[in-house]
Amino acid sequence: MRTRIVATLLALTVCVAPVFGATWTYLAKYLRPGVLFVQGTDDDPQRIQPDYCTAFIIAKGRALTAGHCVRPDRDDYELSVDGRPAQLIKYHQYVNNVNIREDIALLAFEPEKTDRILVLAPHDAILGNPIGTVGYAYAFGYQFQMGYVQLAHWSNTGMMFIDLNVYSGDSGGPIFNALGQVIGLNIAVLTRNSPTMHFTLAMTVSEIQNFLSRK
Repeated sequence: MRTRIVATLLALTVCVAPVFGATWTYLAKYLRPGVLFVQGTDDDPQRIQPDYCTAFIIAKGRALTAGHCVRPDRDDYELSVDGRPAQLIKYHQYVNNVNIREDIALLAFEPEKTDRILVLAPHDAILGNPIGTVGYAYAFGYQFQMGYVQLAHWSNTGMMFIDLNVYSGDSGGPIFNALGQVIGLNIAVLTRNSPTMHFTLAMTVSEIQNFLSRK
């Protein structure tokens, strides 16, 4: 009897897993018109290549990205999203690890008919929730990953940990739930002891809302 139950559970897993993965893949494709490739450059002769990041649309002509993706200290710094000129509306940048919650920026750009506005979730994710994220890692094109919430709230910092890998260029990308709602913003990868032991630090949706509500 026990063997039959185990066999049934395994069969269900084999059947459900592809459907589960297909659903998340569909969400990633659906959200793509709302996820933008951010590029920043200046007149620095030492610069080898532009800065690359990801942003996501939250309103017509408005998008969020990570604060470290912008350079407000340089007058010659030019931003673009999907090749469209972008302007910095407001930002908060972290100074050190204690103030990492401030790593977010709001951009303005010329909207297009094909743009898709991403919906912010009404509440934060909880431990163990499955999540997905999309971004432009290393400027290699639109990429999708799946993972889980590892720590929903980190010491009242407005941050959470997720157990998936993000790379250079993914910063500022959205983290979304099974409904396609944004529940976080990619900030950084933290490594412990080994290059193979790391997790992603992300801003929670409640912290994103706090930023947007401030003038």
